[in-house]
Amino acid sequence: MALMANVALIAPLIGPLAGAAFIQFAPWKSMFAVFALVAFIAWLGLWKAMPETAQSQGEKLRLTSLLADYRQVFGNLRFVCGAASIGFSALPLLAWVAISPVILIDGEGLTPVAYGWLQVPIFVALIMGNLVLARIAGKMSIEKPLWLGAAPIIAGLALATFGTLFTPHAYLWTIAGLSLYAFGTGLINAGLYRLTLFASDMRKGTVAAALGMTTIGIYALGIEIAKRIYLWQGSGIFNLYGLISGLLWLALMWVFLKKKASR
Repeated sequence: MALMANVALIAPLIGPLAGAAFIQFAPWKSMFAVFALVAFIAWLGLWKAMPETAQSQGEKLRLTSLLADYRQVFGNLRFVCGAASIGFSALPLLAWVAISPVILIDGEGLTPVAYGWLQVPIFVALIMGNLVLARIAGKMSIEKPLWLGAAPIIAGLALATFGTLFTPHAYLWTIAGLSLYAFGTGLINAGLYRLTLFASDMRKGTVAAALGMTTIGIYALGIEIAKRIYLWQGSGIFNLYGLISGLLWLALMWVFLKKKASR
């Protein structure tokens, strides 16, 4: 599950770079053929390797039972804090992925290639965070990397904010700040996901579904708010919004870990 969470974070960053490179050599409409080919390969992989669904042993799916399960999961305050903290930790990154074409290409007049290359430092920093986490995993408690990642996350978002708050077109400050933030996100994402998944004693399929619904809801609403903020006030307030999201993550994670310690 933690590996899947990391892939879900890294994939949106690969897209802009790969897309910018692709349209230099082929018409943009041919991307749909590539999508179809990749989807077909994924389907073959699922057909060959996906495990069989566990037998239900004659039990019928009951809506009341399903709702009761979700009520119990969402009634767990510790789980809710963990799930929300995951959502807010990744929101600045996903908001950047969604809005950066407007900021860099429309707003700053950059070419698609230049736009793609500017994603590389953020992409590399996220991978470096994951590599450092893999190196230190097992040498310390699972909570320690969460606190180690807090400093680069908050510092990076603050750098992006104060670098553009009074000079809105200084987009390199945004890239530098988000790169530092992405490194911290790579450190915290896997551990936080795992701790949240096991914060509830309910069946893990139900917990994972509830976690997914929470994070997707935060992403969908948060990205829409980020878009409106940028169109309203520009990149400085957009980055301030990211900093607020990071501070919300830190507060929620603190509550989440405090409740774990008090159990």
